[in-house]
Amino acid sequence: PPSYELQPLKLATIFEQLQESFRHLLAEKQVQLRFEGDAPETWYTSRELFYPIVKNLVENAIQYSPQKSEVLLHWEETPTGALKLSVQDQGIGIEQEDQARIFERFYRVDKARARHSGGTGLGLAIVKDYTESLGGSVKLDSHPGVGSRFTVLLPRNVPHQ
Repeated sequence: PPSYELQPLKLATIFEQLQESFRHLLAEKQVQLRFEGDAPETWYTSRELFYPIVKNLVENAIQYSPQKSEVLLHWEETPTGALKLSVQDQGIGIEQEDQARIFERFYRVDKARARHSGGTGLGLAIVKDYTESLGGSVKLDSHPGVGSRFTVLLPRNVPHQ
């Protein structure tokens, strides 16, 4: 991962940047990106690592969502003070046998559709690497035909005094 420094990030600003970044793709697919949760307004983390984590998860969710569906971005602070971020789609889902390998570099579940959608097979590997660099973890809950939910758990970083 790139070198990084910890800084305060406004979570609402991150969401606005995602909305803008994917404006055309959301319109083209008629997918609604919804944001909910009660996380703190500001989270102390690395923008260089945090933004690509969220961006890759949201991009995949939109990419694999059917027309006229919804992608939900949810964040909350856990009782232990960690940030729990989940991205849920109503897409095709991921078969059980593929779930174990989904975070490997260049691993593609559906090679034909991957070529069509133009992905590199690196997005989820980056999510895992960057999440672990921040001391966190990522997990997948997916059911074919129902959709997928990726959940990232990041420990609270405290500003250095």
